[in-house]
Amino acid sequence: MNPDVILSMAMLERRPMNTTTSRLLIETMIRRTIKNLEDSPKRELRNLVDLALQFSSSNFQSRFFRSVQTMLKNENSAYYDLIHDTVAHVDEDRLVTFGMNIGYNGCKLGSKRIRDIEEIEKYNIPWSVTLHMTPDNYLKNKKTYDSIIEQGKSMGIYTWQCHIDSQPELLLPMAAAHPDCAFIIFCSPAAISPVLIDGAVELNNIMLAIRYEDGVEHICRSLRSHGLLYSIYYIYTRNDYNSIINDDLFYSIQQLHPIFTALVSDSSCPKVMCETIYEHILVLRDRQSLQTILWELKYDCSLIDSIISNEACIAEFLPNGALSLPYTQNIGTDCNLFHQ
Repeated sequence: MNPDVILSMAMLERRPMNTTTSRLLIETMIRRTIKNLEDSPKRELRNLVDLALQFSSSNFQSRFFRSVQTMLKNENSAYYDLIHDTVAHVDEDRLVTFGMNIGYNGCKLGSKRIRDIEEIEKYNIPWSVTLHMTPDNYLKNKKTYDSIIEQGKSMGIYTWQCHIDSQPELLLPMAAAHPDCAFIIFCSPAAISPVLIDGAVELNNIMLAIRYEDGVEHICRSLRSHGLLYSIYYIYTRNDYNSIINDDLFYSIQQLHPIFTALVSDSSCPKVMCETIYEHILVLRDRQSLQTILWELKYDCSLIDSIISNEACIAEFLPNGALSLPYTQNIGTDCNLFHQ
C-alpha cells in the first residue's frame, strides 16, 4: 500500500479526533489522490476507497464504499474515464468542496444527526430536500428559504435540490450564505446566462443540472470551459420508454460529459413503467458501460434515505410552499413553509 495511505490510516486511528481535524485530514487525502490520478488513476482510487471503507462508521457509508470497491475491480469500467475527465476539466477546489459537503457533511455528520434525532423525536427526516421555486416567490420569501436551510442543517440536511425555470442566478447568494451545504440547481439551457456562469465560478458548493432540450450542447461546452460542475436531467414521459430502454437517450447525453444523468418521470407516466425504467438504470450502473452516472431522482433519493434512517422519506416543497411527500400520502397545503 502507498506509504502516504498508511500514514493517513495511522493518523485516523488516533482518538479522539474532532470534526474539523477529521474533515481536514480526509480533504488532504482526497486532494493528494486527485494530484496523483494522472500517473496511476486506478491504484490511487482503489487505495482511497479501501481507506474510506476501513473507517466507515455507518451502514450507509460501508454499503456505499463496498459498492464502489466492487465497481473499481472492473478494469474496463467507464467510470475510470469519467473520473479522469472530471478531474481534468473541473476546478479542484470546486470538486473537493462539493464532494465533501455531500459526502462528509451530508452522509457522515448529517446522517448521524438524522438518526439521533429520529430515534429521540420519532419522526422522519429526509437526507435531502427539494425546493421548487419561481423567481417571484423566491424574492418574496428569501428569509423563509434561508430559515428552512438553517433548520435543515440543524437536523442533518446538507443537500438541497433547487428547481427554478428562470433566473437561477438569484439563488447564488443563498448558496454563498451556506458554504457547508451542497446545492444542485435545476434549470433549462435558456436560463443559463453569463451572470449565472460568472457567479457560479466564484462558488464551490453548487452543481448545475441542465434540462436535456434544445440549446443544451452549447451550454455544456460553456460550463465545461469554465471548470464548473454540471449534470443533465431529463423529464421523461411514456413516449420516451423505448429510447430509454434501448439506451439511445443515455448514449446521446453522455456526449455532453455530464457527471450525472438524472431522470425524473412526469405525472402521467404509469408507476409500473417508472419501476421498469429504474430497474434498467440499476442494470446499466452495474455494467459501468456509460461515462456518466445514471440517477433516478426520486427512486435513488428514496433508496439513500432508507439506508440512512431505515425508512424512506422524500420531501419536496412546491412553489406555493406546500409540502409534497412522493410515494407517501400527500399532506397537501395544510403543511406550508410560508405559513408554518
